[in-house]
Amino acid sequence: MKDNFVEGRDLKLTLYYLLMLSKKKTVEKSNLFSTVISLKNV
Repeated sequence: MKDNFVEGRDLKLTLYYLLMLSKKKTVEKSNLFSTVISLKNV
Protein backbone atom coordinates (compact mmCIF):
# COMPACT_ATOMS: atom_id res chain seq x y z
CA MET A 1 0.00 0.00 0.00
CA LYS A 2 2.85 2.35 0.88
CA ASP A 3 4.51 1.86 -2.53
CA ASN A 4 1.25 2.67 -4.33
CA PHE A 5 0.92 5.89 -2.35
CA VAL A 6 4.46 6.95 -3.22
CA GLU A 7 3.95 6.14 -6.91
CA GLY A 8 0.69 8.12 -6.97
CA ARG A 9 2.37 11.10 -5.33
CA ASP A 10 5.32 10.96 -7.74
CA LEU A 11 2.93 10.77 -10.70
CA LYS A 12 1.05 13.85 -9.47
CA LEU A 13 4.33 15.73 -9.02
CA THR A 14 5.45 14.68 -12.50
CA LEU A 15 2.17 15.78 -14.09
CA TYR A 16 2.33 19.07 -12.16
CA TYR A 17 5.89 19.64 -13.37
CA LEU A 18 4.87 18.87 -16.96
CA LEU A 19 1.93 21.27 -16.61
CA MET A 20 4.24 24.07 -15.43
CA LEU A 21 6.61 23.23 -18.29
CA SER A 22 3.80 23.34 -20.83
CA LYS A 23 2.82 26.82 -19.64
CA LYS A 24 6.33 28.01 -20.42
CA LYS A 25 6.61 26.17 -23.72
CA THR A 26 3.23 25.95 -25.43
CA VAL A 27 4.95 24.55 -28.51
CA GLU A 28 5.66 21.32 -26.64
CA LYS A 29 2.03 20.68 -25.67
CA SER A 30 1.77 17.80 -28.15
CA ASN A 31 4.95 16.37 -26.65
CA LEU A 32 3.44 16.77 -23.18
CA PHE A 33 0.29 14.94 -24.26
CA SER A 34 2.25 11.98 -25.64
CA THR A 35 4.29 11.88 -22.42
CA VAL A 36 1.13 11.66 -20.32
CA ILE A 37 -0.20 8.88 -22.54
CA SER A 38 3.07 6.95 -22.21
CA LEU A 39 2.90 7.38 -18.42
CA LYS A 40 -0.61 5.91 -18.37
CA ASN A 41 0.51 2.94 -20.46
CA VAL A 42 3.33 2.08 -18.01
